[in-house]
Amino acid sequence: MRLRRYGANPVFHVRRRRGSSQALGRICAVSTLEYIHQRHGFHVLDRTLRLCVGTWEGEVNSFSTNMLRGVARLIVAYGDEMNDDIFKEKVGFFSPGDIKRIASGLVEGALGYAEAMLDAYNKKMKPGLPWTKLHAQESVTLVRHRTPIASGDESDASNPDTQQQILDEKQPSQGMPDV
Repeated sequence: MRLRRYGANPVFHVRRRRGSSQALGRICAVSTLEYIHQRHGFHVLDRTLRLCVGTWEGEVNSFSTNMLRGVARLIVAYGDEMNDDIFKEKVGFFSPGDIKRIASGLVEGALGYAEAMLDAYNKKMKPGLPWTKLHAQESVTLVRHRTPIASGDESDASNPDTQQQILDEKQPSQGMPDV
């Protein structure tokens, strides 16, 4: 993959040959791009790639599976609340390797990467973005994809209140206060 700049907007040119090895500006996780596009749509994929390119400018590991999915999780959870320029400035201070090291001490997978990037984004911001939205998005996704519909009516399963009731029934209380 080559990254070319025409004015202010980067343009991606993908060649047929893909490598499994990581290199500068190379996306090894093509299936992740397909996953993000199918699950969240073109606009989330486009914004994910723009944030990754603008933040790390094609550094090694900036297009890894967990990095791409972590950025997509943040975009889906926060939408327009997350400012792209602030994200590039604050999260770009850390290299992809630093994000990877921080995420390894947190939750495994893309959620750990998203948490590490959210922590970097919220540094020295008074209100910041709430962590609960990132984890609430995860629980709604789990409910939507893993619970069978008891009745034949799909409208009940798409209702957020019903999803929360199903989630509460599936997960026993662990003694933690509600946020």
